[in-house]
Amino acid sequence: MSGVKLRSEKIDQYDALGERGQAVYLAAPQILSTLKRRRADLAQHFAIPQPSADGRVIDWYAPQNGAVVPWAAATEGERAAATARLDQVRQEVEALRASLGEGSDSLFAQLLRWVLHHPDSSHVYLVDGTPVVTFWGFLNAGADRNLAPLHALGAAPLAAARPVAAAAAPVAAAPLAAEVVRQPWWRRWWLWLLPLLLLLALLFFGLRACTPTTPALPAVSLPSVDVPSVKLPEVGLPAVTAPVAGVPGATAPGAATVVPAAPAGSAAVAPSVSQAAAMPAAAAPVAGNPVTPGLPSGPAPAIPAQPAGAHPPALPAGEAPGLAIPPQLPDGKADFLNGDWRVRAGIQDRNTGEPLRLQYQFKQGEGHVTLDRHNGVQCRAPVSAAMNGGALMISNGAAAACSDGSTYDMPAIRCQPNGAQVAACTGNYGAEQFPLTMRQPQP
Repeated sequence: MSGVKLRSEKIDQYDALGERGQAVYLAAPQILSTLKRRRADLAQHFAIPQPSADGRVIDWYAPQNGAVVPWAAATEGERAAATARLDQVRQEVEALRASLGEGSDSLFAQLLRWVLHHPDSSHVYLVDGTPVVTFWGFLNAGADRNLAPLHALGAAPLAAARPVAAAAAPVAAAPLAAEVVRQPWWRRWWLWLLPLLLLLALLFFGLRACTPTTPALPAVSLPSVDVPSVKLPEVGLPAVTAPVAGVPGATAPGAATVVPAAPAGSAAVAPSVSQAAAMPAAAAPVAGNPVTPGLPSGPAPAIPAQPAGAHPPALPAGEAPGLAIPPQLPDGKADFLNGDWRVRAGIQDRNTGEPLRLQYQFKQGEGHVTLDRHNGVQCRAPVSAAMNGGALMISNGAAAACSDGSTYDMPAIRCQPNGAQVAACTGNYGAEQFPLTMRQPQP
C-alpha cells in the first residue's frame, strides 16, 4: 500500500452500492486504475481498499504519505476547504461519467455514480491537507440511497464576495494618513513614555511612604527561679528465674535475669530434637508434673495445587466453516454437499441494485435456494450441484418463484478448490461475473 492505514471495519454493518449485480468496492482496482490513467488528480482523493482473506473486513490505506488528521480533529477552515475540494471532485467525476456514454464502459460509468457516497463524515481524513474518502461506495445499513454524495459534510461554502465598495470608501482619507506616517516614530512614543515614567515614580515614593517603621524592642531581663531538686524513688524489678526450654518446672541454676514477655502475635519457638536430647538427666521432669506432648513427627500434609472445583478456561468458538471441495472427485452429482450455506459479498438486485441475501439448503447435492429481497419479498427455486472437470457447479432448475407473484433469475455459481482449502467461488449472470464466498451459519 502507498500510505498508512486509515480505517479497518467489517462490511456487514454497511450497505454496499453498485449496479447490475456488481458492487463498487469489488471493482475498486479497475476504478482507481482508470482514474489514475485519465485523471490522476482525482484518484488521490480515494483510499485504497484491501479486503481480508474471508472478505468480511476491509482495510483502507491512504494513496500517499503524509500527516493524517481525522475530520473531527480538523479546524473549521480545513473542513470548509476540504468540502469545497470534494464538491469539485464530484463535479469532475460526473463530467467523466457523462463522457463515457453508452459504449463498452457503460457499466464502469454507472459505477462512477456511487464512488463519492460514504457512510458519514468520520470516514473522511485529511492526508497532508488532501481530503481522502474511505468506505466509498458504501452507506450505513438502511440509509437512503438517494441522498446527495456529500450530504454528511454539508454544502460547500460560498466564496466570500470581494469588498470592492468597502475598499473604495477610505480613498478620501488617504492624504491625512500619509501625513501621519511622515512623523518620526519615536515622537509618537514620547507621548506614552512620559506618563508611564511619572506613574512609576508615584508608585515608588508612595510605597516607601506607606512602609511602617518598626520600633526597637526594649531589653527585658527575666528573674531567675530556683527549682528544688526532687529525688525520684527507685523501682526494683523482682528476680525471675528463667525456665529451661522444653522442661516444665525446671530452672536454670544461678539464673536471675529478667526475661521480657514476647510481643503480641509472635509464635513460640518449639525446642528442636537435638536440644531435647542434649539436656542432662537432672533436668528430667519431676513426678507429678505432666509433660507437654511435642508436635507429631512426619512430613506436613500436602496442599492441593489449585482449589477444588476449578475448571480450565473454555476454548473460544471457531469461525463459520467455508466451503471445501474434496480432491479428485469424479464428474457427476455432488453427493458430498449437505447442510445450510450462506452466500457472502456483493450480491445485488440486477434491477434496483439493492443488496440480496441467498441461503442454500442441500442434501446429497440436491436442494433449494431462498432469496430475501430488500423489500421483504422472499423467492425460492430448486437447485442442484454437480462436479464438472474438478469444479463444483450449482445450477438452478427454474426461475425463483417469489411471494409477491413475480419470478427472479438466480445466478449460477462455480466453485474451484484453492491452496487455502476453501473453495474460490464466482457468481455468473450471463457474461458478468463477481466473486463470492459460501459459508455455513455459525451455531
